[in-house]
Amino acid sequence: ATGHYSQPRLPIIKGMEAWRGRQMHSHSYRVPEPFCGEVVVVVGCGDSGRDIAMEIRGVAKEVYMVAGSMEAVTPGLSKVLAKHSANLHLRLEVERLCEDGRVAFKDGGGSSSSIAADTVIYCTGYNYSFPFLDTGGAVAVDDNRVGPLFEHVFPPSLAPSLSFVGLLRKVFAPRSFEAQARWVAQVLSGRRKLPTEEEMLRSVEELYRAREIAGVPSKYTHEVRSLKCSVCVTLLLTVLLKHI
Repeated sequence: ATGHYSQPRLPIIKGMEAWRGRQMHSHSYRVPEPFCGEVVVVVGCGDSGRDIAMEIRGVAKEVYMVAGSMEAVTPGLSKVLAKHSANLHLRLEVERLCEDGRVAFKDGGGSSSSIAADTVIYCTGYNYSFPFLDTGGAVAVDDNRVGPLFEHVFPPSLAPSLSFVGLLRKVFAPRSFEAQARWVAQVLSGRRKLPTEEEMLRSVEELYRAREIAGVPSKYTHEVRSLKCSVCVTLLLTVLLKHI
């Protein structure tokens, strides 16, 4: 239960190394004042991206929020953009960072645009990292998927002596993490039993297959909002409800 908001996850964008402006991850953001009068590009329109863009909008000259696709633009975000359209704008994927300080965007339909920017803030999430843990290969992090883990908690070959609490993302954290902790405690105390190692592995494989069929990249394995199939939803409800 060591948390997963300490290792910033950065995108790979052409020109990042040579761009002359300031680049930073949301992990380093504190207050909006350093961006006074600037043109700022906020890459990512999740919770952190929206919050930071709204704070910076009050002092910056222009703020450009970058969404990976129009599917990421929620009705709520659309209302915010319309309300603050004077200096808050939406763009799609960043195509490249140019050496002259411009940021080029992919605007869809084969068209593109660019703006001169002072700062790019990457609100692109975090990597799961357990540098202190050696499981002999029983648990690995591959493309930000920690596994194999039975219902995101127990590694089948090492359960119940090892468990992971708090890997789920985009959930109501206090309730879901408490439910996981209660389940771990009950298993360790003998009040509940886990399935066999083979059954747990089979369950993990079924989850992976279901997510693949649903078109969910492996890096979003632990994101609840990307659960698009009944099997995954059932597993999530199991984590949150069955074991408390």
